[in-house]
Amino acid sequence: MTPTLLKTALVIPVHNRREITLQGLRSLSRINAGQIEVKIFVIDDGSTDGTADAVKLEFPNIVLIEGEPTLCRRNKSRNRKSS
Repeated sequence: MTPTLLKTALVIPVHNRREITLQGLRSLSRINAGQIEVKIFVIDDGSTDGTADAVKLEFPNIVLIEGEPTLCRRNKSRNRKSS
């Protein structure tokens, strides 16, 4: 009988955290997954420090979802209006 593969997803939201994001992804890439299938999603909230480009370059197998550069500012404005 073939063992069942455990599937998991990691969702990592980031904004202007290039080096810490890369460091974390490097650590995750060293994990011996064995019987675990891991899918990593990085959600970049409009970083202006090159986070998205660095993730694409160093980790091409990671799913990168890029937001607009002004997305964070719009959310802060909306939150202020609602308080």
